[in-house]
Amino acid sequence: MGRKATKDTWDWVPNVRLGPVELGAEIGQCVAALGFRAEDPAPDAITGWTRYTLPDSSTAIFEENGKVVSVSTADKLIFRNRNVIGLEVARLNDLLQRSDGTQRRVPFESGAFETCHDYDDLGLHVWSRDGIVVSVDCQRHDTDQD
Repeated sequence: MGRKATKDTWDWVPNVRLGPVELGAEIGQCVAALGFRAEDPAPDAITGWTRYTLPDSSTAIFEENGKVVSVSTADKLIFRNRNVIGLEVARLNDLLQRSDGTQRRVPFESGAFETCHDYDDLGLHVWSRDGIVVSVDCQRHDTDQD
């Protein structure tokens, strides 16, 4: 948590962190050190998570019981010196050294569809449109549940 979030610090360590945001960190640390702000203080009715956003960014963190449980971004996720946002899903699979994750198509209110590719062991959920990565969600995969 010692680094400031900048456009160049959003490297991803699976199941550990995205940039300066560590999964499992105290939410207060992210708010104080990085400037995240609560979007709505009431937790989501389904997940029970509270969403915090980073101003001038499409990056958000989600908190449950005072801890960061997820990081979501459409800005930047650097893995092996590549930004995965904007990559073709096939290139992402090569980068991850995985076959395509479990897929599900999700309709949005706009009428558009996105495909979610779940790489559960990496704690990564990749959203694509027309085969191109448009956003990612990072969480900690709990190996005790396998």
